Formats: sequence, structure tokens, C-alpha cells
Amino acid sequence: MAFASMTDKDQVRMPNGHEIPSGVSVPVLVFLTRKADIAYRSVYDTIVHISVGQPAKIFAIHKGLLCHYSTYFQSAFNGNWVEADDTARRLEGEDVEVFQIFHDWLYNRRLFDPDEAVPGNLSLTGFVLCRVFLFADRRGVTALKNATINALYLYYAEDRPPYPDEAVRYVYENTTESSALRRVLVDLITYMFPKLVNYLQWVDDDKLPLTEYMRDLVVAFDRSYMHHGIRYLNNSDMQAMDRAPYFEGESQLLYVGQCVHGVSSPYD
Repeated sequence: MAFASMTDKDQVRMPNGHEIPSGVSVPVLVFLTRKADIAYRSVYDTIVHISVGQPAKIFAIHKGLLCHYSTYFQSAFNGNWVEADDTARRLEGEDVEVFQIFHDWLYNRRLFDPDEAVPGNLSLTGFVLCRVFLFADRRGVTALKNATINALYLYYAEDRPPYPDEAVRYVYENTTESSALRRVLVDLITYMFPKLVNYLQWVDDDKLPLTEYMRDLVVAFDRSYMHHGIRYLNNSDMQAMDRAPYFEGESQLLYVGQCVHGVSSPYD
């Protein structure tokens, strides 16, 4: 997403040649530089075939696109992972449905919400988004991890019930203490419920969360109360929350076409 302001208006050319009014920050069309255009075109090079699941499904993907977004595939194709056929790889331990979401995101740079899911794809529930995040974490796709965190916030800002206990177990069993996804799950609960006891009343008695998760919730609710008192955030509040502290690195996004528009989908 590209925004023009007083600080960067000299670097941005409006299509009609007009200057941006003083003090105004507005979405604009930004024409890619020659270098960016070359980078855009260079990723659409050789087609490679990635085999996922059992029975196997073969995904045809541009090698440059995979290597641009994924450090795992960058190493696989450009490092020491040598195979007889350099245009094919077998990816073990991943679900076909999650890889399909990754494939679609590579070409759209967008996570489709449940109402717009591609036919045959998984709807992007909170649990599925957690699975996508962990796939992106394993395969070194930082931009997808950031997009998934953004999508989780927006998903739960739509008056949906908290994520199921199996999502909590899945995340905590497959992440470390420093995981951004753990922090997101915990913080979302402090936004949905004014007190920890309110959340525990919602959870089934026979499905109490993991001890480690409960410890994190206690700390998070104490911190929230110390800074904000008892609070309950509405949908607009949650949508406006700053997600940047959870994000990693700088944007890797390559924009499609000759220019990009400043208005972006909430699931980008």
C-alpha cells in the first residue's frame, strides 16, 4: 500500500501531473520505478511443480515468486538441496488445503474471507488462519505471517465467538514462548472479555485451556487492567488496533501490474 504525504510527495508522480495539496495525506496511484518493474517481472520466470499431501496434489508455481516470499524455497532451489529434476519438489508434512491458501495468496497477495473463499478451499476461520500462520512460519514466509495476523484481528472483530480450544492447543504445541501468534491469541481474549473470569465462564469446564496459555492470560489481563482498567472493545475498536507490534520485517510485497492503488483489502 502506498500513501503520499508532504514528506514523500517529491518522490510520487500523480498520473495527471498534479501536485499533492500541502498537508494532505491521501491514497494515490504510484508508478513503479524501473528497478521495481524489473523485480516484478523477474519473479514470473520458470514454472516449478510442488507436490503436497497424500495422495499428492501438484501445484504449478513460478519459481521466482516462491523464492521471493519464502526463505525455505529460496534455500531449496538456490542452495544445496539438489535433485535430479530442478523444477519439481516434494513438500512433506503440509496439508494440501493450507498450501492451496498459500498458493492463492502468492498470486493475489490476499487472504480471502470466508464469504469469498475460492470454491473447494477452506473457509478462513480462526483455526485455519492459525494453521496458515504456522505453515508460513515453518516455510519462512514473513509477509504471509503478517497478513495472517491482520486477518485474525479483522476476523474476530466481526462479533465471532473466541477461537476453539483445539486452536489454542494446536498453536501452543507448535510454537515457542516468543511466538507472535501466541501473543495475538492472548491479546484478542483481553479485547473480547472485560475480565478473565468472563472468559472462563465461556469455556467448557471439561475443555479448560492449557496451563501455559492460562499463565499468559493472567499476565495479559493484569497488564491490561493496569493500563486501561476494565474494558471491552467493540468491533470498530478492534479493527483500529495497531497490529504492527506483531509484524516481522519489512514488506516484501510485489505489486501486480504497472501501478498500485493506495486502497487495500483488509485481508491484504
